Amino acid sequence: MRASANYASVLSLLSASAVNAQCASGVHIISANGVIEGGVGKIGEFVTALQAKVPGSDTEAIPFNQPYAAYVQAQPAVLADVVSRATSYAQKCPDTPIVLAGLNRGAHAVMDAVCGASSDQFKTTEPLPADILSKIAAVVTFSDYSWLPGQPWSRGDATGPSTYPRKNPAGCDPVATKIASYCAAKDPWCDKQVTDFVENAYLPAKVPEAVDFVVSQLGNKA
Repeated sequence: MRASANYASVLSLLSASAVNAQCASGVHIISANGVIEGGVGKIGEFVTALQAKVPGSDTEAIPFNQPYAAYVQAQPAVLADVVSRATSYAQKCPDTPIVLAGLNRGAHAVMDAVCGASSDQFKTTEPLPADILSKIAAVVTFSDYSWLPGQPWSRGDATGPSTYPRKNPAGCDPVATKIASYCAAKDPWCDKQVTDFVENAYLPAKVPEAVDFVVSQLGNKA
């Protein structure tokens, strides 16, 4: 019996070691792409910069393979994917901080994951549960389809409205200090003032600021 108990103990330790080996020692970045983007997409510039700043970080990308015409029908599946991946990783690696990042359509899904969906034409949803939200260190988005000016997390000179403005921004209150959401004036998706197609043109300039924001959030968790 003692040998069996010892064997079980060894197996348990080996299993725990295997799980720990799969957990990032830095942060785990879950990024949701813009429409019809494979791989890490344009948001990859931010992801790469953050990995360089926080050694030991890893990433997984969620593609958005549907055209804009099918956006309203396709977005809930991307939202469900963000929720599923964040939940799974938080449960598997509870000691690794999670960073959520998204670009335009993907940004909308990321924000819905942490705030709950509340835009017109989309089914209302609840945000991630508190125990999962507590594992999320920061949320960074660019050109969010549900962007609102004047919110604690709003960054940039856009005045709105966005394509699908968030109707219940109070849903973001529990994570408001963890969010940095960037939108520049005349971005046709988050500012909806289509006079100059500046979508994503400001992303490279804002990457250092966004990375510093995440690092500051990690310091707050220390």
